[in-house]
Amino acid sequence: MLGHHVSSVSSAEEALELLGKSAFDVLLTDIGLSGMSGEDLAALSRVEPPLLEIIYSTGLPPSDAHANSAHRYLTKPYTMAQLEHALQVETLDVG
Repeated sequence: MLGHHVSSVSSAEEALELLGKSAFDVLLTDIGLSGMSGEDLAALSRVEPPLLEIIYSTGLPPSDAHANSAHRYLTKPYTMAQLEHALQVETLDVG
């Protein structure tokens, strides 16, 4: 609906496998996955090259750490407009 091609998987391990086979611009992942966390998935998926943008989805309220992070966070439930905004925001240069 927002002009993106979407691939869906049922686990972080499947996501890593798919990320290793194809090029993606954005990874939208829940933080609280069973097994490997979304943060671990993101860290492993960005090893080489670090060009993948990460958007985290969480059911928990944003913390101060999230507010000061270069990462993007969507608090569930989120709207289509909030997702669209997260997809359009440029990543902060934390240098």
